[in-house]
Amino acid sequence: MRRLLLIVALPLLLAACENPFKVRSTLDSIDGPVVRPGKVDPKSGRYIPPVCAADGSYRQAVECLRRATVLRFRTPDGQGMVTRDSDGRERMVLYVGRGTMEGSWTAVLEKGGIVWTLNGARVDVVPGEIARIFELVVRFPDPKKNEEPGAVGRDEKAITYEFTDAGNGEAYVVRVDPASGHLRQLTVGDIDLTFG
Repeated sequence: MRRLLLIVALPLLLAACENPFKVRSTLDSIDGPVVRPGKVDPKSGRYIPPVCAADGSYRQAVECLRRATVLRFRTPDGQGMVTRDSDGRERMVLYVGRGTMEGSWTAVLEKGGIVWTLNGARVDVVPGEIARIFELVVRFPDPKKNEEPGAVGRDEKAITYEFTDAGNGEAYVVRVDPASGHLRQLTVGDIDLTFG
């Protein structure tokens, strides 16, 4: 009987002891959004998403953000992460460290809509800025523009694109890393997001 118990219990015990953050620690070493499938750069050993070609174009950077399975970002007041199992199955966790919106905000996109929690408790009213951040990092609603996004600046760290939303007049400033093609910074109105 002891031997049978050992045979049954040992695999369960080993499975329970595995590091649940093993995948995350691997992803932490990847710079920028993670998109699968792709390839590994033989020189650097880094994963290169297929839609993030290193041309630094605005369109490819937006496409990479929309398809990323893991996306880390920072705001002036905190930091967050979006995980995406598939399109329509997104989850955002945003840690706000100060101000009136302080706390751990979580948004999970489900069939019935977005389910929000603050510090683990479900909430029905969400500050507009938090909801807007969710919209920008999960869907990046590429607005109809008064003008096509044109590069207004370029240095070794970023190509800067500026345009105005034709619907509401909001000014967008988008910075794209020319080497990786990833979106590095997004400023829309009062919201400032840094990615990677």
